[in-house]
Amino acid sequence: MAGYCDQGSNNWTMLLLTLLLSWPATVSASSAVSLASSSFLAPSEVNTCDISEFRCPSKDGQGTLCLPMDRWCNGKDECDNRVDEPRSCTICNRTYYARLGSTYRLSLVRPRMSGTTQILPWHCWFNFTALGGHHGDRVLVGMEAFSVGQLHRSENGSLCLGGQVVQRDASSTPADVDVVHGGDQVITGAWCGEGWGQPITTSAGKWLQLMLTISDIVDLSRFRFDLTYRVVRADMGNLSPSTSAITSTAGGYNGGGGAAAILWYGDPVPGTLCSRNLHSCDQRTCILQSPNFPGLYPRNATCYYYIRQAWSPKNQTILLTLVQTEPGQSFSVRTSDAGEKERKMMSGRECRPWVDDTVSIYNGATIESPLLARLCGTGTMPHITGAGGELLVVFHSQPHDAPFNPAPLGASPGFRLTTRVRFVAANQVRQYHPECRISIASSGSNSRRSQRQGIIRSPDATIAPNTTCLYEFTGREDQRVWMTFLSYRLQASEDGDCLTLTDGQELVFRQCGADIQPRICPHALVHANASTAYKPCRWQDGESYLSRSPRFTIRQELATGTAIHPWSFVIRYEFITVDRFTSKQPLVGKDETRPSEWPEASSTTPGDDDDDQLLASQLMTPDCFQLLESAKGNGSISSPRNPLLYGRGGSRHLRCLYRFQAGKGEHTHLTINPFHSTGCARFNQSGCQACLSVDEVFWGGKVRRRSYHTCRSLSGNNPVVLQSAASSLELIFEVRDMNWAQDDDHFYFVAEYSFSRGIDPLCWDSHQQTGKRGNLRIDPRDRCVRHSIPWHIQAPRGGYIILVFPAGQASITKTVEGCPTNNRLFVYSITDGKTQLYREVCLMAGSSLLSSSDKAFQQPLNLYSAGWAERNWMSDGLLVVASLQGIPIADETPLIVTWLSVFKDVASKSMSFAARQSAHGNASQMVCRTGCPALGACLSSDLWCDDREDCPDGSDEQQCIRLVFWPLYVGLVVILLSLTAGLVAAFLVRRYYHSRRYTANGRPYKPRPKENTKAKFSSVTVSLTRHYEKGGPGS
Repeated sequence: MAGYCDQGSNNWTMLLLTLLLSWPATVSASSAVSLASSSFLAPSEVNTCDISEFRCPSKDGQGTLCLPMDRWCNGKDECDNRVDEPRSCTICNRTYYARLGSTYRLSLVRPRMSGTTQILPWHCWFNFTALGGHHGDRVLVGMEAFSVGQLHRSENGSLCLGGQVVQRDASSTPADVDVVHGGDQVITGAWCGEGWGQPITTSAGKWLQLMLTISDIVDLSRFRFDLTYRVVRADMGNLSPSTSAITSTAGGYNGGGGAAAILWYGDPVPGTLCSRNLHSCDQRTCILQSPNFPGLYPRNATCYYYIRQAWSPKNQTILLTLVQTEPGQSFSVRTSDAGEKERKMMSGRECRPWVDDTVSIYNGATIESPLLARLCGTGTMPHITGAGGELLVVFHSQPHDAPFNPAPLGASPGFRLTTRVRFVAANQVRQYHPECRISIASSGSNSRRSQRQGIIRSPDATIAPNTTCLYEFTGREDQRVWMTFLSYRLQASEDGDCLTLTDGQELVFRQCGADIQPRICPHALVHANASTAYKPCRWQDGESYLSRSPRFTIRQELATGTAIHPWSFVIRYEFITVDRFTSKQPLVGKDETRPSEWPEASSTTPGDDDDDQLLASQLMTPDCFQLLESAKGNGSISSPRNPLLYGRGGSRHLRCLYRFQAGKGEHTHLTINPFHSTGCARFNQSGCQACLSVDEVFWGGKVRRRSYHTCRSLSGNNPVVLQSAASSLELIFEVRDMNWAQDDDHFYFVAEYSFSRGIDPLCWDSHQQTGKRGNLRIDPRDRCVRHSIPWHIQAPRGGYIILVFPAGQASITKTVEGCPTNNRLFVYSITDGKTQLYREVCLMAGSSLLSSSDKAFQQPLNLYSAGWAERNWMSDGLLVVASLQGIPIADETPLIVTWLSVFKDVASKSMSFAARQSAHGNASQMVCRTGCPALGACLSSDLWCDDREDCPDGSDEQQCIRLVFWPLYVGLVVILLSLTAGLVAAFLVRRYYHSRRYTANGRPYKPRPKENTKAKFSSVTVSLTRHYEKGGPGS
């Protein structure tokens, strides 16, 4: 490179300086200082002024005046003798120095074209050098006014016409070499056109050179080239470093407080202009910035910044994020279009690599990796996050452009980014899959809600343009997917950005463009405890989605990516188990109806979609019923897992019936563990919302007995074990008054069931007793008794049942301590097929009670059925269950309990119970003919005088006529019957002949009386009838 100027040929000193400084890359700073200071315009004295000054001798020659170098050839007589303004002087082709704290200005006069002689190309270069110390370490050159040549823009790029300015510094190659060794970059970029905004360029090292070239005759009327320059220290501001790492006291990302942090700019790549390699950014603050930042970055430059993080904790993956940590706007990459477009960030198709300066970020080590973002323009750069341990940032500038300064205040051309390293758990790796595809499968239908549901959030990693994100939710065959969008936002989306929801193969929702709005349920973000009710996200109200099939798919198409247009969402998903209920079947012999105490089934809210109503009827069925037959084997059951049946799904009450149908001669074994209910008080069952009951159903549904009931939770250490010989066993799970926050995690149970044989089928026939009297044989050796098969005693219509226990064998107890043994007889009253515990009878060894001094124990125990002590109320009978678990009955003799059918006396029906007790035993006050004063009841007429004493005092057999000679009585009856039969036969024969005597021509007639036939006897005259012949009149 050579410099030319129109100064006089006799000025050999200036020519020597020009020739020596025209090779700045090979001249050291020390030699340049000595050369410049010794060859400066100083006729007698040397080194009397600083290297950044020139000496101005006084008019009398007795002294010198040191002036800054920018006053040389500035058009003003600074020395009063025009020594600083020689003829044909110029500021071109010079080396300039500066002192710290001073700013210098240079203004190049428009070139003169003398006559028709054209000196083309015309060159002018400026060398700015920092010598260290008080002469600074770096050079800053500002362009206050710039108008050189013309900048021509086209779709194929930009081109400088007529003139340009090329910048070179310590990072550039020598002037006569255009290709950077070790790369494919050609340094042919230049500045031209109209500059604006007073841009500043900085040196990469201690010197910087600007080469101005006029290559063709153009309109030079607008030519302006005004510069300012100054020097600064290397540690000042955010200057591009001359070394790989510097220490900052401001603290960095990985530093703390005001402690010194290591700012690392990476290792330079040999043979390249600005490429760097960065690694181990979790231990230091890694900085990426454009060349010469915060000054103008060079033209036609391509920089590769390779970031690699090799180490990560076990079972964790790496996220690398590029962020702006400097205050204000620190990203400004020139675009081909000036104006408003430069004031905003652009990405994707808006940034054209062939005409715009671009920053491309790849999620990998090469440009073949997925492109996360291509950025240009001016503004605050969003966070760009790559999944994995590698990122590649490629910065490329166009060959030609006008110098500019970003319009927003505080912004600098280029960029300065910080690399952050974050580690996430390995189970979140799927959210950062490079292909943006996530598949979630159900963990099982018996798992708790925390395992069946989850939250999916938008990935933190930046999504590359033209990417399709796919979220697949797959449940079991008996499951459905409940999908709720808690939030969804896609900023400034285009037509190519589409959201599609698919239920199996059926399209549910699809929208594209800027108005994508799926069903949103924002109030579900409110966290409420179990006592606070908040509205659920019901699909019937248009707040969520519920699939018909086990598979639900969310497909998001992103045409522009998420670098500039953020995409955020929060989705809550849940796999809902569709409980397979069976149709409710009536019991054999009884048409079962829904009990009146069952709560009404919750109704669904009517919506516009008929399919949603059909789906609601399938999933929120009020008939929660399961039939479990012994023919299908043993198994286990649990409460419904469908949250739509609970408060969170909109239901207020729930009742489920599980019927265990045992075979002929089989037992049913049931183990309940655990059972969970909420709302219970600490020491009682008040306030419980859920209860669990077990009913035994006997004789085809005619009798039902509740054998177990609880509303308190059961822990795993205290299971409930039940065994029943009933033909049907029913487990009832009932929940009431649920709020919106409660579901199957608040109320649930698990039970195991099995069937076993060992019951004599004849026991059921022998233990079902009807009639007027009967016996209950309580024998420990009887298999029917050992299997706790109850006795069913049916009361007569309008009557009652009385149980008569032998003297000293039983007593009615109210407490457990009142009975010394565990032998019990549970007596239930039956009303409309339902049983209720009426009395608990303690069965004792005969000797224990007979030895007691209490006379009450020496009398038989009479137990009347329910309603005997009340007015106008009676039960349908009694159900008696024996439980023999204590000391055996004395001498292993069976206990015989007699029962009788009795009726209330007419006179005692209107009496109170106390009045009847006072009249007890008084036969004169009883109205009924079959009254038993000892019992205070009327016996059935069939029990009266039947040669069996049913009344304790024997009064039913005392007033009876005894038939001793019964054969004689039988004979007399036979004779009387025979005589009666003979008389009847004679009468019939006579009647027959009499009817034939008075007939004529087949017709009956009456005989006429005879005339003049009179008989007189004293005062009575008897008229006899006329005599007729047998043949009738006229015969």
